[in-house]
Amino acid sequence: MSDLRSEVGDLLSQATLRYSMVWEDDELLRQGLRIAPTDDVLCICSAGDNVLSLGLAGANTVTAVDMNPAQTALLELKLAAVRTGSYERLVGVLGLADGAPREHYRALRDDLPADAAAFWDEHLDLLEGGVVFAGRLETYILGFARAHLAELWPDDLFDRLVRATTVEAQATLFLGEGLTADFEERFSWYFGREQMAANGRDPAQFRHVQDGDVGGYFLRRFTWAMTHTRLRDNFYVRAFLSGSYGPLESGPAYLRPSNFEALRLAAARVRVVTGQMEQVLSQYGPFDKGAFSDMFEYMSPELAADVLAGLAAAFRPGGRLAWWCLLVPRPVKGALTPLDGLADSLWEGDRSWFYRSFHLGEVSG
Repeated sequence: MSDLRSEVGDLLSQATLRYSMVWEDDELLRQGLRIAPTDDVLCICSAGDNVLSLGLAGANTVTAVDMNPAQTALLELKLAAVRTGSYERLVGVLGLADGAPREHYRALRDDLPADAAAFWDEHLDLLEGGVVFAGRLETYILGFARAHLAELWPDDLFDRLVRATTVEAQATLFLGEGLTADFEERFSWYFGREQMAANGRDPAQFRHVQDGDVGGYFLRRFTWAMTHTRLRDNFYVRAFLSGSYGPLESGPAYLRPSNFEALRLAAARVRVVTGQMEQVLSQYGPFDKGAFSDMFEYMSPELAADVLAGLAAAFRPGGRLAWWCLLVPRPVKGALTPLDGLADSLWEGDRSWFYRSFHLGEVSG
């Protein structure tokens, strides 16, 4: 795995908040990995949502790793807020409740590691506007609705979609009033490769993408989500269309009020590491379960296979690894036994509207 940094480039280690929420459906991880109380879990940090969700699933330990110090600083902020014992502090510092996020930050700053505190001291502006939607990707994704939806949809269409009592009724409404020719054209342009590379994802993340019609792909996936999942229960799509999760009891697992006491216990079992994967594997392995976002599509097929083999060697027999593919196929190969039937069945219920596939591999005994 030593070639990971050189191939992916410096984008992974830049102190820029690229992701402020996680767009990979945590239910697929929880059901696919089948977390046991004895499991030690390794997870790409990103914005930390799924790290906390796996902790809530009952893992013995969850180690979050990211080369980008901005991402680990965000998770440390969430953990510090949880450790205060106040749900109001958690949602307050994230900008999801009335009040001043900076005041909440000052109240918990001394509980942060020094590097995380230094990052937030220099980026208080991210807190002020509501950090949970302040990542580079989130600013871009949510910008579609903010800049274009009012022109493309009737004023009350979103509310009527949320109130739809069945998926069938919602689908009929969306196909009849939402999926107009103008909407298709604007959506495909906004989420096309050129616009995404300039404003949403780093151009280096498109290095191995061969599909030319990126916007058309995203339109098909969004249409699937709007016709197969209920908007009122799907906080991923709801955030995209409205800039809000809606009622937090239906939001990400770590933000549900009913989960907060369990989250306090889980937070004590979370370890956060800013650095490279090799460091974590050698220092804290072996692991039982692993969640790797869509990291393999940033690599060549050869490097992806090598990294998977290296990961498998650092996991206990019977362990499971999970990852998504967005625009580049990177299926299970070599060192792992594919669990394609389970992975495919879970992906069919994926509430996120991005990913083309979900993958599970099991470490041989």
